[in-house]
Amino acid sequence: IGLPERITTDITQISHRYHTYITQISHRYHTDITHISHRYHTDITHISHRYHTDITQISHRYHTDITHISHRYHTDITQISHRYHTDITHISHRYHTDITQISHRYHTDIYI
Repeated sequence: IGLPERITTDITQISHRYHTYITQISHRYHTDITHISHRYHTDITHISHRYHTDITQISHRYHTDITHISHRYHTDITQISHRYHTDITHISHRYHTDITQISHRYHTDIYI
């Protein structure tokens, strides 16, 4: 998917840094990523509007975020979601890969 070779951390380390895994994030909110947007009666774009901020500002608030991760990999999850109005499975189809293949490419495991 055209990710840069220079990577200072892998996806597993990212999840450890936040003391959770992607699966645990969804469990914590009793939902999956698709249902997060439903829970707030909105999509990812409107989440940022609801909090009077955009995804970049959210990431600054937490000193990092999916937006920064996506910028690091030369993509933007918000833009992908707008363009495809879909879930992570479809994102992986666009890149002709799946989460497991991404993790294998980087010699790590997302643990989902």
